[in-house]
Amino acid sequence: MLEGRLQTRGKEIRSLAFSWDGKQFLSGEEGGTLTLWDARTLKKVRVFRAAEEHVRLARFSPDGTTLAVESLWAGLTLYTVEGNEVRPSTAEVERCQAANVGLLYNPYGALSAVQVFDTRTGKELSRPLRDADAVMAMSYSSDGRSLLTLQWNRVVTCFQGGTRRSTFAVCNHPGDDLERADFSPDGRMLITLIKERDKRAYPSDEVESPAPIIPGKRKLRVWETLTGKVRAEILAPSETICSVFASPDGGHVALVDGYHRIFIWDLATREAHLLRTPFTGQADKEHFIEAVAFAPGSKRIAVSLPDRTVRLFDWPSGKSTAVLRSQAGLIEVLAFSPDGKILLDGGKGGTVRVWRLP
Repeated sequence: MLEGRLQTRGKEIRSLAFSWDGKQFLSGEEGGTLTLWDARTLKKVRVFRAAEEHVRLARFSPDGTTLAVESLWAGLTLYTVEGNEVRPSTAEVERCQAANVGLLYNPYGALSAVQVFDTRTGKELSRPLRDADAVMAMSYSSDGRSLLTLQWNRVVTCFQGGTRRSTFAVCNHPGDDLERADFSPDGRMLITLIKERDKRAYPSDEVESPAPIIPGKRKLRVWETLTGKVRAEILAPSETICSVFASPDGGHVALVDGYHRIFIWDLATREAHLLRTPFTGQADKEHFIEAVAFAPGSKRIAVSLPDRTVRLFDWPSGKSTAVLRSQAGLIEVLAFSPDGKILLDGGKGGTVRVWRLP
């Protein structure tokens, strides 16, 4: 049952998150606006701003008093001789290029910022990270004392009490590529999808004939964040995995590939089961399954599909139990309440829809 439509200031919803007690939720919008909502009345509590335009990740602390937000600037950033940042318009960049003026800019093409806010006042408490390496995954520790991030530099970093400490690296070799990652909600585990570096086969006897290249394998690894040890590892069931989602209890991982297939990996049995959707097996380079969410304490899974619907499935039966239809654009983010009775969805159009489920 559709309980409400909440219009935000942004044109697109990029992030949704519930507080651990389910009393509040946050919508992160394109343009950098953050809106805190009362989950019971569906009224705005307060509106504040992220440091950058693209809000991608938001996590409440376990006690609900603080909120960590990661936002990204994906445009061109120039630096003056004094080290100050300048963000020119497109026209200004084109004029410099026409005049053959060299530009010193961020080589990664993005700047990532992590901020910690007080949920009661909306005041920014700290900005533990501002870096050229974008954040891939973020979570509070289970006790709420630390904030964990994983960046493109492939290192897990722990922020606690104003200190920053690198804990462990998730790639064994410099040539390995970190492709996808997600923390379990309690921060105890980290799931990574890593493509191992390509290797050259044993050289042949003929010097002029180079050895063939053996493509590196894609592997899914589950790390214990406290120890940095690998808890489980399997070969990826597909070479086109594009998204990784962890379940609330950390017992399952959903893997989405480019053929709209969803593999549910059971960490206890080390088995991956296929969840079929109406689009399974179809290759579409423009439309993907954007989001998957596990309902806490149940076998219910929500999936946003390219036809602008959200479908609910029971797992492991794979039976579709409901279809939630969108009146706007593609649904890009999903979030269940802690009791699994409310589902939020958002995407193009800047509207958050609130569904109450039986």
